[in-house]
Amino acid sequence: MLGLAGLGLLLGDPFAVLDAPTYLAQVSDQAAIQSGASDAFFTRQYVGTWPVLYPWGQLLLLGAGPVAGLVATGRLLAGLRRGTGLSRPAAGPALVLLAGGGLYFASIAFLEAKWLRYLLPLVPYLCLVAAAPFTWRILPEVQSRTLSPEGRGQGEGGIVPQPRGAGLDPVAIYGRIGVAGLLIATGAAALAFSAIYSVEHTRVQASRWIYAQVPAGRTIGLEAGDDPMPRKLPGYPAPETVYPVAWFDLLADHPPAEESALLRAHLAAVDYLLVGSPRVQHTVPHLPWRYPVQIRYYDLLYSGQLGFAPVYTATAYPTLLGIAIPDDGLGIDDTFGEYDHPPVHLFARQRRLTAAEWDALFATAVRQPWAATRQAP
Repeated sequence: MLGLAGLGLLLGDPFAVLDAPTYLAQVSDQAAIQSGASDAFFTRQYVGTWPVLYPWGQLLLLGAGPVAGLVATGRLLAGLRRGTGLSRPAAGPALVLLAGGGLYFASIAFLEAKWLRYLLPLVPYLCLVAAAPFTWRILPEVQSRTLSPEGRGQGEGGIVPQPRGAGLDPVAIYGRIGVAGLLIATGAAALAFSAIYSVEHTRVQASRWIYAQVPAGRTIGLEAGDDPMPRKLPGYPAPETVYPVAWFDLLADHPPAEESALLRAHLAAVDYLLVGSPRVQHTVPHLPWRYPVQIRYYDLLYSGQLGFAPVYTATAYPTLLGIAIPDDGLGIDDTFGEYDHPPVHLFARQRRLTAAEWDALFATAVRQPWAATRQAP
């Protein structure tokens, strides 16, 4: 048995056997990240989010769609309340769904890194649970109208001729309406999401605007961890030959007074500020004891009090029937949009703040107690 298990591991994941030390080291590193023992900067956006509820909420919003997700959740809660699984006509399939989906969800429900991609294996389970109550109402009606009460024996193959004009059973009508509603809702969600691919990527849109509107030689400030901007595009010169770039790390650990001074020096050295995704902006509020100055920075930047004004925004929101659905808020995980359709904001300098003006704006943030820890001290 152990030999067969080893052969399966070799065939399924050969590097786990051929380079076991490296494999085990990488698994150990990932386990530390998932448990929070390793304070990876790209997982800080999940600090303070609820285990179980946060991933389940994202699964409802972004998995099969809100309608199917809510129906499935209702069915699961009703089944758990009754203590009978999902429904008696399908007790066996219900147990299979609960065992497969439940065990997998339990394995990710308490992780510190709540990536949306971890939820993908649960989408089929969610769809099946959502559709089950309606299909189970259709199937018994179909069987009763095609098979004789005794099963086989009346007519060829046990088929019973149906009188013309025979009406559908109300239960079956309910089932068909439910299935149609789920298909329409999930189809509408898919169509809305596919609309983001009908336009250029937001970073490409922003790059074209920069090449057209920003004079050569102007310095652009970018956040560390974001994509380089402007992007290299056909027909345009290499961006590094046109625009100097100044990077600054808003997730670095500096005491508030030092962070305030660094930010002031950075803003004094750039002509434009570019926020290529909301990830950092949405991360710092999760750790107010660690990033008081950064939180204040974003508030002041977007309210126009730092001497920079918004000059361009590129978006590509899900759209249905011409109605855009902003998805850079609403409690939706930032990783949903930061790769293929992040909102891009560009700010241009209008004036330089004096030292007194700057210190007055950041005075409260600088005085906040500070600790460079993942959890509140």
